Amino acid sequence: MNNEEKILAILTSMQSQMHSMEARQDSTEKILTSMQAEIKGIREELGDLTEAHEETRTAVNSLLAWSEKVSSIEQLRIPKIM
Repeated sequence: MNNEEKILAILTSMQSQMHSMEARQDSTEKILTSMQAEIKGIREELGDLTEAHEETRTAVNSLLAWSEKVSSIEQLRIPKIM
């Protein structure tokens, strides 16, 4: 095998490796794009959950205030009317 054939074999090997690296890079970019889309969806859901949490907190606080008022009425011993 002369020098030209050795160089050609090395270049062929390098070209094959570059194609392999490009394929892996394309695959990685697809995975990254998919992950970014999933993260965006998770952030949107988190925003919805945060909003629902605030609504629930407000409702629970209202119920607690109402129960305190009702418990003070029971202490007055007002008879039930049926």
